[in-house]
Amino acid sequence: MRFFKIISAILFLLFVNLAVAQYSYTPAKVFLKDGSTLSGEVDLIAFPLRQWSPSEEFFSFKANKSKKEISVKSIDSVVFSIKVKTKKNRKIVTYKESQKFIPIYIKENKEHLRMVRLIINDKLILYSRAVNTGTGVNGNGGFTGFGANNQYFVAKNPNQVPVVLLPNGPKRFRKEAMNYFSDCTDLVEKIESKELKREDIIEIVQFYNTKCTN
Repeated sequence: MRFFKIISAILFLLFVNLAVAQYSYTPAKVFLKDGSTLSGEVDLIAFPLRQWSPSEEFFSFKANKSKKEISVKSIDSVVFSIKVKTKKNRKIVTYKESQKFIPIYIKENKEHLRMVRLIINDKLILYSRAVNTGTGVNGNGGFTGFGANNQYFVAKNPNQVPVVLLPNGPKRFRKEAMNYFSDCTDLVEKIESKELKREDIIEIVQFYNTKCTN
């Protein structure tokens, strides 16, 4: 019995790896810091999760059947053209969505330059980043998959190292969010009363940008 379980597990892993190999590349435009643009496909498995050193990320770019590795340090932004599925009137609707990723430092020491998805670019900026191994795409946070989670960062200045608000437990999120948004009493009240929760992160950022004044 144990032998058959092992064989089944191996076959399952082979199937998953095959599926990943077939669907890992996604159409994208890569805008480099030197002003040039690359059009082709970017490997979702390696982007933005693959890490060759603590301070540098790379991803695989493919065009005309040729592949090359590109360092995040040379990138201004990457724009993906992604198919997103959602439910509308009890039907599954598929549409294309552009998702923009940019490199930012996610720690104060400025040694960790990482690609993050730019979700909202306003007075309060919202970024997200997949952590752990991802094999697919999520409509809100970007890439996700087997065991993947999304981190959500906020910043009140594009040159500011962002603050991580998610993932956090409900109590910790509420405490940290209330502290971060202490300059907006109305928003703090909504978070404290649980009218807005951690799963409402996009709505929270939108509320701050439209209702809160500094």
